[in-house]
Amino acid sequence: MAKIYFFNTQVKPLKTSDGFIGEAGYNAVFEFLSDSVSEAVKTKKLHNLGSKLYKSKFLLVFRKVEVLDGYAQGLIRKYDKINSLKDFYTDNPIYEAAPGEAASSSATDFKFVFDYSSHILAIEDVDNKFPNPSSVEQSVIDLLEPFVHRHRSDASTSCNVLKETSSLSRLMNSDGFKSIKIELTFSNPNGLEDEFEAEIEKDLRDRNVDKLVVQEKAASGGHITELNHREKALFKLAGRFGDASARFLNEENKLETYQMKEHPVKIQLRHGRKDTTESIFGKIKSAINSALNRAS
Repeated sequence: MAKIYFFNTQVKPLKTSDGFIGEAGYNAVFEFLSDSVSEAVKTKKLHNLGSKLYKSKFLLVFRKVEVLDGYAQGLIRKYDKINSLKDFYTDNPIYEAAPGEAASSSATDFKFVFDYSSHILAIEDVDNKFPNPSSVEQSVIDLLEPFVHRHRSDASTSCNVLKETSSLSRLMNSDGFKSIKIELTFSNPNGLEDEFEAEIEKDLRDRNVDKLVVQEKAASGGHITELNHREKALFKLAGRFGDASARFLNEENKLETYQMKEHPVKIQLRHGRKDTTESIFGKIKSAINSALNRAS
């Protein structure tokens, strides 16, 4: 069974007073991207446009981009680049790429949907071939930012894997912490339901805070007492807009390590016999709202 990962992929003005790009802006970015990908495929230059994945030999590149009403869809390819292959025992060359050829020993395509309204990039993983979601964040930024700047030079791009806030339950109820760390990026306006979380998020946005880092450590031999209201809100916001970690006392009064990045939102996707390519894209898009709820 396939599964879908989700990435909060935002274009943000350097000064929020200048306004956000909105759905029309995201549409323009993906139109630029689509034109560039089509030209690169035509001229066989696409393999040179990939972004290297973190701590990996593989690269990531948009292979096909279709711009539609309110969203874009297409394929993202994970691949490696090789110049030659050699025999394991003799080291004699078996294959050598000719000048101008694009050779790869492994290439896998993944369906994606990008929703302009929620600015969520949803990517389908089939057969567990998709890379670790956290390793994809910077590559997505690298691939989109040239087209973001073509649309608007005074903007930056961020990308955060959506994470399960349900994974916070044991941590939230702990009576003691050795350390906590929370990193948040400010966001596009998004209508958070929790008033206190919305207030924090709006404050970051209004003051042009690009990244907030909260880090607390207890003294040697001591423990931080239970989380306060603000810290709990920040941990929950990290599900959509950042990352978090902690060393906390579990139910057995033993220190346990929590890493939010180990709990990405992933929604199972069943392929039926009557499914078409378009119906699968539709299922991927339909899963976005559920993913946002699980990261809230």
